[in-house]
Amino acid sequence: MFKSIKIKPSIFLSIYICINIIIIIYQSFNKTPEPIHTIESLNLTKFEVKKNIEELNKILKNNPNSYNDYNTRGLLRNELGDFNGAISDYNKALAINPKFSIAYFDRGIIYYDHGNFKKALSDYNQAISLDPKVETYYIHRALLYSDTDNIQRAIDDCTQAIKINPLSSSGFIFRGQFNLDAKKYPNAINDFTQALKLDDKFGPAYFNRAMAFIGDNKPELALNDLNLADKYEPNNTDTYKERAVLFVIAGQTDKALNDYNKILNLTPNDWINLTNRAYVYYETGKYDKALIDYNKALSLHPNDAVNLNSRGIVYLNLKKIDQAILDFNQSLLLNPKKSSTYANRSMAYIYKGNYKKALADISQAILLESNYPDNYDTRSKIREKLGDAKGSNSDYQMYLKLTKKINN
Repeated sequence: MFKSIKIKPSIFLSIYICINIIIIIYQSFNKTPEPIHTIESLNLTKFEVKKNIEELNKILKNNPNSYNDYNTRGLLRNELGDFNGAISDYNKALAINPKFSIAYFDRGIIYYDHGNFKKALSDYNQAISLDPKVETYYIHRALLYSDTDNIQRAIDDCTQAIKINPLSSSGFIFRGQFNLDAKKYPNAINDFTQALKLDDKFGPAYFNRAMAFIGDNKPELALNDLNLADKYEPNNTDTYKERAVLFVIAGQTDKALNDYNKILNLTPNDWINLTNRAYVYYETGKYDKALIDYNKALSLHPNDAVNLNSRGIVYLNLKKIDQAILDFNQSLLLNPKKSSTYANRSMAYIYKGNYKKALADISQAILLESNYPDNYDTRSKIREKLGDAKGSNSDYQMYLKLTKKINN
């Protein structure tokens, strides 16, 4: 007799819900830090920006050597999206005063924003050379280094910013991010802890420290930080997603479902978290609810081989064998080298009593992945049903050999 096998969807180990230590920066820290003097800080409307440019035009007509005014007009022009005009004004400011570090810095920001990292780096270097005691210059150069995969230099620049200003929240936050990038989890934890000493109500720092705790294999501390991140910056789907993962790992599926519900209340068409919730429903035996979520996820993101395979497994558990086979067929069209999908379809054929097709599929699964013992056990039983005692025994011996190897 075939024992009842509850086949787990592979989705939980796929890209959708795996705990990759990815730096997730909230919106408030997802942008480049503001330059020393910004138009935003003046709260100017577009009309007011234009009026200020007109006034500066008059001033510069009477005083064409006012490098500060050229620099300010450059900021204003950039605010209106006039890249060439802004660069021209910074160039004029620097032609008048080649030692004006702020103009190098502001021009570097524009180059950075337009993806010209080489020119941006040159300007940041010049600004630092002229004025090496400005914390913000190092922070911006650190971000550029990070974007060009030079993490150690990014860390070093943040360290220099902190030396200049030991109370630099930005320095600790960004150095923490870069340490997290470099998988230097204890260093990242220390940096975010220092940032939180400066502001103990800053949600993003709690979130990022939680990511570092996960990387350092300290899930309880990570969970505590995610709770604090939610307290100080509620309704953030990243927080709910990461916390839900920890709840699933801890077996607290009700709490995980609560977080996925929060995510989907905020973003009802988030097909990835529909998939994640479907997995939790499946694990708790709520197959009908899992099916609803997989259906919606596939309507939003069709032709997804993993979700088709997972929905097929749900159909198997609901005893809807024909629908399961259709999903496995479609999944294999999209990914014909997925061993587990052949094994799942083999199980569907077993339920239908079609042992020849079941044998073909489980054999293909073994061909693609030869070290998975349960597939040999399944094929052993299929061959027994087909009267192949020798083949059945051979597969059963391989099953025992591989199981022993895994257990040792």
